[in-house]
This record gives sequence, C-alpha cells and structure tokens, in this order.
Amino acid sequence: RGQTSKGWLNKKDLMPLDEWLRREQEAPQEVNLTPEDINAQLADARRMLENNQVKEALYIYKYLSEQEVPEAMFQYGNLALQRRNEDIDCGQGFVLLEKASDKGYAPAKRTLGFLYIFADNKELLRINDYDRCSYDRNVFKGTRLLYEAVAAGDTTARRLLDELNLRRDEQPADTVPQQEP
Repeated sequence: RGQTSKGWLNKKDLMPLDEWLRREQEAPQEVNLTPEDINAQLADARRMLENNQVKEALYIYKYLSEQEVPEAMFQYGNLALQRRNEDIDCGQGFVLLEKASDKGYAPAKRTLGFLYIFADNKELLRINDYDRCSYDRNVFKGTRLLYEAVAAGDTTARRLLDELNLRRDEQPADTVPQQEP
C-alpha cells in the first residue's frame, strides 16, 4: 500500500499471500445471527416476494436456509416446487420442505400434507402451481401432517381437513368399500 512499517517479524510467522487466501477460503465461516437479524431478513424477503423481486428474495432465503432457519428452508424449497426457484431441483426443494416440517414449521406441514394427499390430482396441483414436480401419494402421512399443522394453529390446514371430511361424507354408499365377513 506504499506505507512503511517498522517492527520485528519472525520469519516462521510469514506465509505467501496465495497460501493465506487458500486457508481463508477453507476455514469455515461461523455466522452468529441473532433472532432479530433473522426476523429482519425474513421480513425483507417477504416484502421482496410481494413486490415480485423473486431473485432478491431467493438470495436471502438461500442464505437463511443454509443456516437451518425453518421459514427460509420452506420458502426456498416451496418456490422451487412452484417453478419460481431454478437454483434447485424438485428433490432438493421437497427435502427442504421436509426439514422445515421436521423443525415444526406449520406451513411446511400443511404444504407437504396437501402434496401427499393430492399427489395424483394433476389439475389441483396445476391450479396451485405445484405441477413442476411429481409427488408420491400417501393419504395417511398427508392427513397426519395436516393435523399437526392444525395443532400448531394453521387455519388453512383446518380448512383443507374440513374439505376432505366433507368429500368423504358426501361419497355415495355404493362407492365406499365394504369389508367382507
């Protein structure tokens, strides 16, 4: 930098610049985000999504997702399933939803429940922008996840369950499978 420094250095403490840069890149970067920092970044990302600034929101969601923040994992993965995040594929997006669900994030439980129950209803998936990927149908698992979301206070999951119960109750008696004696 054109400055003169005075002092003593031990030759053993010196290393070439390229070696120092290599070590710097290899060293894990510890990030200590406070809950306030996380909430502020999530609020910024939500605002960006509302303003159709998807790439900017994805940048925040990706970073927070790597920090294992449930809402960010859900959003980053969900946007991939809805064709709005091309950075990851369907499998990676689904895994992020599962991780967020495992951490107790109710919207992830609701979304997974919906996808498991309606996996074979292509029209409903298309209407809800989930037609990029294919899903395995598992009514038991989907229902369980919806009930968990309801227990966490998710009103949308409650409406989905009510709708499912209405459909089941409205089925004609001759279409309900009968058990043989």
